[in-house]
Amino acid sequence: MEKWKKKTMNQMLTDANKGDSAALYMIGGCYLYGLNEMPINVKIANQYFGASALLGFGPAVDQIKFKNLEEVHNPFMMIVYTNLLASLGHREFTFIYHELRGNALQKFGLPIVEEIERLALNKKVEIYSYQEEMKKAKDKAKYISSLINGRSIESEDKKYGKDYWFAIFEANNPSLLSQKS
Repeated sequence: MEKWKKKTMNQMLTDANKGDSAALYMIGGCYLYGLNEMPINVKIANQYFGASALLGFGPAVDQIKFKNLEEVHNPFMMIVYTNLLASLGHREFTFIYHELRGNALQKFGLPIVEEIERLALNKKVEIYSYQEEMKKAKDKAKYISSLINGRSIESEDKKYGKDYWFAIFEANNPSLLSQKS
């Protein structure tokens, strides 16, 4: 963190255009908090966080996890991102994930937990795919720009709203349907 305090925005942009996921995250933070003389712009901040997350940077994935809890109000996707963080090697999330998994298993059943784990695995595969594309990109700045301006690890998340999760729960708990009648 200390090295980033000494960098100018131009230096961070140079690093980001080379594929530095931490630089992308820090630029997102500058836009979110108005640092380095940047105007506060949450939309742009989220684009940088999204690009950083696509390249597997843990703090950016954590930012998306919190967004799902606090802004989107989707606790199931928050659990997906907690699983993803643990699988990316952030061991501080392993116990938290297992605790959340146990609660979800008890309250909603195995099919919900299996879907959470399937989505987390798909997101991890997606991250590895983007990391490989990044390594192979001849014009890294152009590739990074495409991540910032269009691609996002969250691009599919809207379809995983409450109706999606309720359908899984309802399909696997037919006794609830007979109780409604």
